[in-house]
Amino acid sequence: MRQRFLAATFLVTLLSVAATAVHTPGFVEPSFYGSSSDDPNSSAIGDLNGDGRPDIVVGSTANTQISVMLNEGIGKFVTTYYSVGSASGEAPAHVVLGDLNHDGKLDVITSDKFNVISVLLNHGDGTFTKAKIYSAASIVGGLAVGDFNEDGNLDAVVTASSGGSIIVFLGNGDGTLQPGSSYQSIAGAQDVAAADLNHDGHLDLVLIGADSHQSSLYGVMLGNGNGTFQTSSSISTVTQFELGLGDLNGDGNLDLILGDFTDFVSVRLGNGDGTFGSQTTYPVFGTPLCVRVADLDGDGKQDVLVGTFFGQDVWVLHGNGDGTLQAEVEYAAPRNLDSVNVADFDGNGSADILVVGLTIPPSLPIAILFSNAKGGFRAPISLDQATDSTVFSLLGDFNNDGVTDIVSYPLGAGVVNVNLGNKDGTYQPFIATTFASSTIYAAGIDPIATGDFNQDGKLDFAGIDDVNNNIVVVLGQGDGTFLSPTNYPLAGAPGSVAVADFNGDGRPDLAVSLNVVGVVSILLGNGDGTFQLPLNYSAHTIFPNQIGVADFNADGKLDLAITDDLNESVNVLLGRGDGSFYFASSNPAGTGEPLAFAIADLDGDGVPDIAVTGQSSLDLLFSKRNGSFTRKVVSLSTLGITAAATGDFDGDGHSDLALAEISDILILLNDGSGNFGNQLFRFPPGAHNINIADLNGDGRLDLVNGSDTNVDVMLGQLLPERTH
Repeated sequence: MRQRFLAATFLVTLLSVAATAVHTPGFVEPSFYGSSSDDPNSSAIGDLNGDGRPDIVVGSTANTQISVMLNEGIGKFVTTYYSVGSASGEAPAHVVLGDLNHDGKLDVITSDKFNVISVLLNHGDGTFTKAKIYSAASIVGGLAVGDFNEDGNLDAVVTASSGGSIIVFLGNGDGTLQPGSSYQSIAGAQDVAAADLNHDGHLDLVLIGADSHQSSLYGVMLGNGNGTFQTSSSISTVTQFELGLGDLNGDGNLDLILGDFTDFVSVRLGNGDGTFGSQTTYPVFGTPLCVRVADLDGDGKQDVLVGTFFGQDVWVLHGNGDGTLQAEVEYAAPRNLDSVNVADFDGNGSADILVVGLTIPPSLPIAILFSNAKGGFRAPISLDQATDSTVFSLLGDFNNDGVTDIVSYPLGAGVVNVNLGNKDGTYQPFIATTFASSTIYAAGIDPIATGDFNQDGKLDFAGIDDVNNNIVVVLGQGDGTFLSPTNYPLAGAPGSVAVADFNGDGRPDLAVSLNVVGVVSILLGNGDGTFQLPLNYSAHTIFPNQIGVADFNADGKLDLAITDDLNESVNVLLGRGDGSFYFASSNPAGTGEPLAFAIADLDGDGVPDIAVTGQSSLDLLFSKRNGSFTRKVVSLSTLGITAAATGDFDGDGHSDLALAEISDILILLNDGSGNFGNQLFRFPPGAHNINIADLNGDGRLDLVNGSDTNVDVMLGQLLPERTH
């Protein structure tokens, strides 16, 4: 069920997958792979065919085969199945790798849960000999390898849980093992790991088991360097049955990490003499079935990786480098995880996560969570808005202190809240400006937009009132509060508002889409906070909704893009530069209904393009520089996109996409030519709209998301490419 540490050298390899750059990792949705069994439960990682890529071997509890998965380097694996030839007919519950015959090739060692160890020697190309069988004990609980007698040959050790002992098989150096020798250990020994715990140069053993009362125990057997071990003393741990080793506080001593059946992991810091200190516990959701220690974020500090039973998740607890761990971060994975492992499977210099366990469907029980090695975000900070309504938000400096503030607008609440920003990305409690409840009421995607309408150096905003068919202008006082609103009647119900200088006079104007009447209203600004009467232009649909502004034909004049909910398209009106517009094109997009869109130069040609989401797709409209577009459709597996925004999240100079759905924010990274591929990264929680800015001045883009009742702030962390 549980993959263990192989040998001291392989342990170091696992712990140092990540190199020097620092980041908090994000992982893509799992990529699933088949197996010879619907119940695989152990795994080992190593380069089996000498191509420099980590390959995978998976054991099982359902049949007598192992799966050997050779890595093709692009997230694809070629799988071959091998029988372990168990005389008892039991499945290979444990699997490890090691070079047993000094040919420089990793061989496979397995054990079943009754009485057999199998050895499969590697031909060097990732294929293996027929299994050779060795008798062990009546019930084998764990398996590890290492050079226990220091003769240069790899040995094996298994736990015999029925007799409370270990059995050591010394290696002959030619791929064969000597008959096993038994040594008394802790009661009900179930798991074992090998490492030098007391710095004497000899490999020691850490074991975990259970006594006759099913109370969990752990013990240490110090190695003598000749293949024998000193008698273990056991310490009760109550309900802890999973173990891992790593140096969490950087003192050079290995620490003990235990998974507990009561939904937490415990850390016992090593004293460097084979003993461990008192435990510190950290909660996880679900019963830990596997524990792994590795540096996942490249900061030189060991992190803890936990797979849980019925949790359907992998939990990462990032280390602080002083022996303590941060709160867990959740990543979706197959349910009932039996094994987790770490390696850079795709060669991008970033640690990926291998998970093995039961899945639905059961034909795909192996998954890899590939690290994005790009843009990630810290856990969200929720800003309470004292409302039960859906919250929309936008950004701006509303008190002129040079720091980005957040304006939130609870749907139909008649209030505007401002959270003034601090320079570190944190926010003060909101300042509320209350209006009559019917003054601003909007169900559109973009109900408010900002600008300095009276050119006094203080930021103002315009909101839509789709109950009374008004556009509402609210002037700011420069301290986070606002003056009483001014209403401008419209010819129909507004759906969205945008602010820009459409006639080139240096004054901000308004563009508003009007449903049912099918027009775009342009209100030219007077520069004193007031606006002229609306000028209406046909939107070429009776249901225009979202509205965006950009120069799509590169003539230096601002144009409009409007989503057409009725005809599943985006209509483009080209600007004449005097505040008037004419129809240019209708572009099919947003299959099912255009749900959200964003504008940016996606293909690097210097002209803005349009990204539009539909019910289950992403439409990319690449500008032809004449007001028409070329369409590219990208399939998405989502619960429905509610908002979209663009920004360079990975620092490569290309416009990426942030898409909000019900439960997640999806980040799609752009290769610079408008290809987003399968680089899909999820960060909870979901949102109704997205705003992007560098909130804390660290040069990394952050997200501000309006959610059901709060505003969520997610500070960005750039995940750079790393070198080994």
